Amino acid sequence: MKLTEHHKNILHSKIRLTHCNSCGLSSISFSDTIYEMREFNGGRLNLSSSLYPVIVASCSNCGNTVFYNAIILGLVNQKGELIK
Repeated sequence: MKLTEHHKNILHSKIRLTHCNSCGLSSISFSDTIYEMREFNGGRLNLSSSLYPVIVASCSNCGNTVFYNAIILGLVNQKGELIK
């Protein structure tokens, strides 16, 4: 699910990434998409497992990747719908 400009503004107002915690460079960027992270089930897809909508921030220098919960950020509701 793609983020709108409104949602990107909310994201940037709540999270201030100035540098990478691993390499120290200021090469961090957010994805413009909300992804789903599922509970690991030994390689088998379990549709009833826990699911988290996440925003990904990653460093273009070292590849360090951080996930932010889109529900807690106020971008997605508990039903998985994008909040307008």
